[in-house]
Amino acid sequence: MKSYAIQFLYNVGLSSAAVFTPIYAKQLGASDLTIGYIGMVYGFSIFLSGMVFGRQADVKGRRRFMIIGLFFATILAALQALAADPYVLMVGRFGLGFAAGMFPPALVAYAHDEGKLMGKFAAMGSLGFGVGNLLVSFVAAATWLYGTLTLAQGVYMSGSIMLAAAFAMALMLKPVSRTRVAVPAFPLGVIKRNRDVYISFLIRHTGANAVWVIFPIYVLSLSPRTASGGPDYTWLGIIYAANALSQAVIMQFIDAFDGRRLVVAGEALTVATFIGFYFSTNHIHLLIFSFPLAASWSCLYVGSLKTIMERSPEKATASGLLTSTTSMAAIFGPLLGGVVSEAFGYRETILFAAVLTVVALIAFKFLTDAVERQYESGPPSAAP
Repeated sequence: MKSYAIQFLYNVGLSSAAVFTPIYAKQLGASDLTIGYIGMVYGFSIFLSGMVFGRQADVKGRRRFMIIGLFFATILAALQALAADPYVLMVGRFGLGFAAGMFPPALVAYAHDEGKLMGKFAAMGSLGFGVGNLLVSFVAAATWLYGTLTLAQGVYMSGSIMLAAAFAMALMLKPVSRTRVAVPAFPLGVIKRNRDVYISFLIRHTGANAVWVIFPIYVLSLSPRTASGGPDYTWLGIIYAANALSQAVIMQFIDAFDGRRLVVAGEALTVATFIGFYFSTNHIHLLIFSFPLAASWSCLYVGSLKTIMERSPEKATASGLLTSTTSMAAIFGPLLGGVVSEAFGYRETILFAAVLTVVALIAFKFLTDAVERQYESGPPSAAP
């Protein structure tokens, strides 16, 4: 149960900051393009970290990287509140991203070693993501609790506390028996064996990250105003939480389905959702389409995770590469989102993401056929 708790807590801590950072950057004077750069830098640092430490968790063990990563993430999450301009915030996000990339591959592999179902394990992350989203709305309303702290300080400090709790849980983990696997410094065999998942995931998630970097601002633009005329953060938290909490329910029931079919369903639902967001005219529309969005990510993430875990004896390396793929998308996506939204607008950015997802779906179908022909007798027992 400790691995479930860590998955929940760290997602609470990181997701609250992820939702609030574009808004905070805007308050510090950042343009849409600069907000894209901030998201890109965060994604790049997670990409670097996941590439390095996913393999290390296979070679040297899981527990140490969970402890080290969560320790530094706890400190760096709190320091974000000290940013005085968008560029200092960018540096802070880079540091947090590097720490945050260290432990998820090790945690996924540890949970798999324990025999946890990947759908239920992923559901705990989505539950944490949903609670983290609600945390932003709670902090905005709870001036009685946070006193003289600014909204940014309250959000980032609350996230740091959640990461500290995850760190404490990691210290109590016991070693789990596992088969040690020799993994080359550049795991080409793992990449080739799962190229259909990684490439399609990269394309789809690049489009999604182009949307997410501007989505909090888009939500606020369609939400009611407060009595003073300022933005009402309540609906921001509700819409994000509805998505994430729905994921936590859906992921509980899809483990039995074939991973590849789940990926196809996830990408098809993503297209439908983005088209719905494009035509939305108020916050209620956005709330309605948050539910198919939840189903899309649930199917895509669990399906991708199931597929690579079934194919790969190098569990942490394979999941680390999925983390790095997610992070690579978080490099290109925010930059594209900043450029497209600056040039054309928020709605056009969402439409752009829908087109990219169609490309991802076509790529997955084509590449999966090639992978299955190549490994028709089953994947090798270890990477070449």
